[in-house]
Amino acid sequence: MRRHEKPHILLIDNYDSFTFNIVALLELAGAEVTLRPADDIMPAEIYHYPWEGIVVGPGPGHPAYLSEVLPSLLRPAPVAPLLGICLGHQYLIHIFGGKVEPMGRPLFGIQRLIHHTGEGLFQGQPDPLPVGLYHALHASYVPEPLRVVAWDDEGHCMAIMHPTYPIWGVQFHPDSILTPGGPLLIESWVRSLTPSPAKNV
Repeated sequence: MRRHEKPHILLIDNYDSFTFNIVALLELAGAEVTLRPADDIMPAEIYHYPWEGIVVGPGPGHPAYLSEVLPSLLRPAPVAPLLGICLGHQYLIHIFGGKVEPMGRPLFGIQRLIHHTGEGLFQGQPDPLPVGLYHALHASYVPEPLRVVAWDDEGHCMAIMHPTYPIWGVQFHPDSILTPGGPLLIESWVRSLTPSPAKNV
């Protein structure tokens, strides 16, 4: 047994080409990362290991499918601080009862400016903030208690947070070269985590 100084993060992989970019950013921010595929992870891996944080990664498909293969992370409260990226962001909105629908025009490899409230992960980020978009679906309805904390010029939801629990979701890819502020955003999330005092290693 020794003190575990790095926050140990579970990254749930949805078979996206950016997955290892996310691993690299998390490790650069000082985290230890365990990567597990969403369709093969066992509930015990989620609920019986003291993760300091869980990232639900990007990938193809609708979050309704992800909610079928991935146990809910919200019973009755989050098992760890959560960060959803792209599909992961949509998954969080979906399991809270929101609606995720086609945009009408896919946005793949597009850089857009978004606006944000400056809270939490967005502290120190410019407003507007350039981000990389890689999605064909979007949150057409964000339910309470989730709050929209970033949006584009057309009013589409670009990030959400929970007012009580440490839950964040971003529609854009902080792991893309088109998001120059992405490393700072990931670093801010990792710094918000509290490493557990000890673990078996």
